[in-house]
Amino acid sequence: MPRLSGIWVIETRDQPIPPVPRGVTNLRSFGRARLRTGHVAAVGLAGLVLVALSGAALAGNPPKPGKGLGREKVTICHKGHTITIARPALPAHVRHGDTPGPCHHPPAPPPAQPTLTVIKHVVDDNGGTKIAHDFTLTINGVSAVGGNTFQGSEAGVTKTLTTLGGYSVTEAPVAGYHVTYSPGCFGLLGSDDHRTCVVTNDDSAP
Repeated sequence: MPRLSGIWVIETRDQPIPPVPRGVTNLRSFGRARLRTGHVAAVGLAGLVLVALSGAALAGNPPKPGKGLGREKVTICHKGHTITIARPALPAHVRHGDTPGPCHHPPAPPPAQPTLTVIKHVVDDNGGTKIAHDFTLTINGVSAVGGNTFQGSEAGVTKTLTTLGGYSVTEAPVAGYHVTYSPGCFGLLGSDDHRTCVVTNDDSAP
């Protein structure tokens, strides 16, 4: 409530506004004169009521804020949770480590995805001439980024898998070579598994 030289301004809409007493031309003087008598007077002014309070009230017993007055709310981050408090309580919260404004939580990391590295090893000890790239391999049972079928590599091809569960690695048959698979070429894949499969081709004796 704004205060004007000992006069409090109260908005009014639905009550009659008393007329200014005769001979009163200075509202401030009128307010002060009435204060000296300890009375309360109301004066209409542009839809407002000017109420002069007693000197005792203004000097030592100012009116208490009404409901909702002096209770502006602010948002803070309190122990990782966004809450709303009264503004007068803000300094105490800040002293205890809270911060003004809402909490900002970093986005959750994406779930871990399994990987499978497939190494193609070729043994040419009986006149064979094939190399790793001549063999085509396929991962079965799960889905791999970039496709499940690829050319062999002695250095290995690492695939990130987007689904979990049972898997196996196979290759297209190549005449003149027999194939063996390491234990990592089949099994079950969990969310953070990293497996290595070695597919070995050895040329057959003539």
